[in-house]
Amino acid sequence: MDLSDKIDKATMHISSIEKISDRGQTALLRTKIEAQIALSNFIEQEKKNGHFRRGKPNAQGSDIMTFEQLGIDRKRVPEWKKIAKLPPEKLAGFFEECEANSIVPTQNQVLELAKGNAPITNNVDDDEWYTPLIYIEAARKALGSIDCDPATCDFMQERIDAKTFFTADNSGLDHEWHGNVWLNPPYSRELLSKFIDKLICEYSEKRTSQAILLTHNYTDSKWWQTASEHSSAWCFPNKRIVFEKTDGRKSSPTCGQVFHYFGKKPDNFIKVFSQFGTCGKPA
Repeated sequence: MDLSDKIDKATMHISSIEKISDRGQTALLRTKIEAQIALSNFIEQEKKNGHFRRGKPNAQGSDIMTFEQLGIDRKRVPEWKKIAKLPPEKLAGFFEECEANSIVPTQNQVLELAKGNAPITNNVDDDEWYTPLIYIEAARKALGSIDCDPATCDFMQERIDAKTFFTADNSGLDHEWHGNVWLNPPYSRELLSKFIDKLICEYSEKRTSQAILLTHNYTDSKWWQTASEHSSAWCFPNKRIVFEKTDGRKSSPTCGQVFHYFGKKPDNFIKVFSQFGTCGKPA
């Protein structure tokens, strides 16, 4: 059994104790992740120093180490390297949000975070969370009106009152989007990119006059970069948005958000949205 397997086995054994709390489970995973990051950084440093290489163990007395001598399954190391590149504040924020929302995080969720994806949790990152009214009213003011909401529900239309709207029952992906668009898309990975591509298409074809798109601020994700390349301005809120359920429950994702503006009045958008955080536009 190699070192990485021993870490996993020890964590699973402690986690199986009946009386351990959710907070204890989270603390165990944090310790495990910290160990993986430390090992990844150690391996990278020793490679630079010429004290580490792949392959079979060296002759006795050699100061050059291998994965086998360290008891590490080298197939696991690429995952650790991805996690080690996470900004400490982003990783800490992930664990804080999980604890605040009574979620027991997993290794896979941390890895998804490291890959730039929205980690799928038990109650935050599904497709049925809705934007607080303060941001809806700001969007209405910046756009002048909300003519189309292509990813919504009847509950939200009591607030938004768009002239045209589409729900899960008549997907907005199958219809044209005319006028000024407000888009808080489904955040599940299989739908998010499709809605962003659809918005860019509608704007390019001039059916959409202006639009405000709300997403997570995963700046290294392909879909985020696509949206940014086509937008005219943006706003990074100075705090995470607390989304809402139809039953009144509230929660926020484990990351921050960004508003992307599409249209010919970026200065007006910045004027309205600067109350929420840092705004900017292409030079």
